[in-house]
Amino acid sequence: MRSEASFAALCGTSPIEASSGQAKRHRLLTDPPPVPRGPDLRQQRTRKGLTITTIATALNTPPTRISELERDLRHNHDLAQRYQQHL
Repeated sequence: MRSEASFAALCGTSPIEASSGQAKRHRLLTDPPPVPRGPDLRQQRTRKGLTITTIATALNTPPTRISELERDLRHNHDLAQRYQQHL
Protein backbone atom coordinates (compact mmCIF):
# COMPACT_ATOMS: atom_id res chain seq x y z
CA MET A 1 0.00 0.00 0.00
CA ARG A 2 1.40 3.35 -1.02
CA SER A 3 -1.02 5.51 0.94
CA GLU A 4 -3.91 5.46 3.38
CA ALA A 5 -6.23 6.24 0.49
CA SER A 6 -5.16 3.13 -1.45
CA PHE A 7 -5.67 1.00 1.67
CA ALA A 8 -9.14 2.50 2.17
CA ALA A 9 -9.99 1.79 -1.47
CA LEU A 10 -8.82 -1.81 -1.10
CA CYS A 11 -10.96 -2.28 2.01
CA GLY A 12 -13.98 -0.68 0.38
CA THR A 13 -14.16 2.19 2.85
CA SER A 14 -13.01 5.09 0.70
CA PRO A 15 -15.55 7.80 -0.07
CA ILE A 16 -17.04 7.86 -3.55
CA GLU A 17 -17.88 11.16 -5.19
CA ALA A 18 -21.66 11.44 -5.53
CA SER A 19 -21.92 15.02 -6.74
CA SER A 20 -24.82 16.31 -8.74
CA GLY A 21 -25.11 19.82 -10.06
CA GLN A 22 -23.53 22.38 -7.77
CA ALA A 23 -23.37 20.32 -4.59
CA LYS A 24 -20.26 18.22 -3.96
CA ARG A 25 -20.96 15.13 -1.88
CA HIS A 26 -19.29 11.83 -1.08
CA ARG A 27 -20.69 8.52 0.04
CA LEU A 28 -19.07 5.42 1.49
CA LEU A 29 -19.07 1.99 -0.19
CA THR A 30 -21.93 0.13 1.62
CA ASP A 31 -22.18 -2.87 -0.66
CA PRO A 32 -19.19 -2.93 -2.99
CA PRO A 33 -19.46 -4.96 -6.19
CA PRO A 34 -17.40 -8.14 -6.26
CA VAL A 35 -13.85 -7.66 -7.50
CA PRO A 36 -13.05 -9.85 -10.50
CA ARG A 37 -10.28 -12.34 -9.74
CA GLY A 38 -7.32 -12.58 -12.12
CA PRO A 39 -7.61 -16.32 -12.81
CA ASP A 40 -11.33 -15.90 -13.56
CA LEU A 41 -10.55 -13.11 -16.02
CA ARG A 42 -7.93 -15.30 -17.69
CA GLN A 43 -10.40 -18.15 -18.03
CA GLN A 44 -13.00 -15.87 -19.62
CA ARG A 45 -10.38 -14.42 -21.97
CA THR A 46 -9.17 -17.81 -23.16
CA ARG A 47 -12.75 -19.05 -23.66
CA LYS A 48 -13.31 -16.14 -26.02
CA GLY A 49 -10.06 -16.85 -27.85
CA LEU A 50 -8.52 -13.49 -26.99
CA THR A 51 -4.80 -12.95 -26.42
CA ILE A 52 -3.19 -10.95 -23.64
CA THR A 53 -1.94 -8.51 -26.27
CA THR A 54 -5.48 -7.95 -27.57
CA ILE A 55 -6.77 -7.19 -24.07
CA ALA A 56 -3.77 -5.00 -23.23
CA THR A 57 -4.25 -2.96 -26.39
CA ALA A 58 -7.96 -2.52 -25.73
CA LEU A 59 -7.30 -1.39 -22.15
CA ASN A 60 -4.28 0.74 -23.08
CA THR A 61 -1.95 -1.04 -20.68
CA PRO A 62 1.21 -3.14 -21.09
CA PRO A 63 0.69 -6.87 -21.69
CA THR A 64 2.90 -7.64 -18.67
CA ARG A 65 0.40 -5.80 -16.46
CA ILE A 66 -2.43 -8.02 -17.74
CA SER A 67 -0.30 -11.10 -17.14
CA GLU A 68 0.47 -10.02 -13.57
CA LEU A 69 -3.22 -9.37 -12.94
CA GLU A 70 -4.28 -12.75 -14.31
CA ARG A 71 -1.70 -14.58 -12.20
CA ASP A 72 -2.65 -12.64 -9.02
CA LEU A 73 0.86 -11.25 -8.73
CA ARG A 74 -0.20 -7.62 -8.69
CA HIS A 75 -3.87 -6.74 -8.33
CA ASN A 76 -5.37 -3.48 -9.55
CA HIS A 77 -9.08 -3.09 -8.81
CA ASP A 78 -9.67 -0.48 -11.51
CA LEU A 79 -7.89 -2.50 -14.19
CA ALA A 80 -9.73 -5.68 -13.15
CA GLN A 81 -13.08 -3.87 -13.42
CA ARG A 82 -12.23 -2.44 -16.86
CA TYR A 83 -11.00 -5.88 -17.98
CA GLN A 84 -14.27 -7.48 -16.82
CA GLN A 85 -16.35 -4.86 -18.63
CA HIS A 86 -14.34 -5.35 -21.82
CA LEU A 87 -14.95 -9.10 -21.76
